[in-house]
Amino acid sequence: MDREVKESATLANYSQRQAAVEVVRQTVTEWWDHWFALAALGVIWLLACLTLILAPPATLGLAEALRSIPQGQSPSVTDWWQATRRYFGQAWLLALINLLLAVLFWTNFWFYSQVGTPLASSLRWVFLPLTMIWLIIQFYAVSFLLEQERKHVGIALRNGFYLMMAAPLFTLIIGGVGLGLLLFSLLLIVPLALGSPALILLLSYFAVSERITAYQLR
Repeated sequence: MDREVKESATLANYSQRQAAVEVVRQTVTEWWDHWFALAALGVIWLLACLTLILAPPATLGLAEALRSIPQGQSPSVTDWWQATRRYFGQAWLLALINLLLAVLFWTNFWFYSQVGTPLASSLRWVFLPLTMIWLIIQFYAVSFLLEQERKHVGIALRNGFYLMMAAPLFTLIIGGVGLGLLLFSLLLIVPLALGSPALILLLSYFAVSERITAYQLR
């Protein structure tokens, strides 16, 4: 029995690893095939983000516009703008939740940094993995929100959490690639204008779609 369990676990891990690698390959291929359109949308997205008020809905609008790519169509500015307007409320609700948690995480990190005891010093680093986990949940939740028939932010976040827990190795690979792209984009402004936001969102879309298909939820 133990041997069967171990073999099943090994097979599951291999399946998740193989699926994650295929998702990354598919994402890069589609991104490269539509690079010009995605780079143009990336510039428009960046300009919209400079207004601040359009930043959250513009990001969700970009994610929605990318959903035309698997159908063989290049995303257009019209698709992006329509989605930006359609998801304005949900995007800002998600942004406010993120802002609240960011303040909470940073406040606790700062507080434990000031205490100066060994226990406090250890506790402050707890918030680093918590932040990483939250970013991964967000990464999945954006695509779940657009995939769901009921466009409910809470359900999307819950689904993102469940997916992270159900496919840990898949999440480790996909999340590592996504976080790497995010850090690269934040450190260098050029990738922001060359389609890296679209690349990250496209990775999220293909990752969620692959898992939905794997779990036969569609």
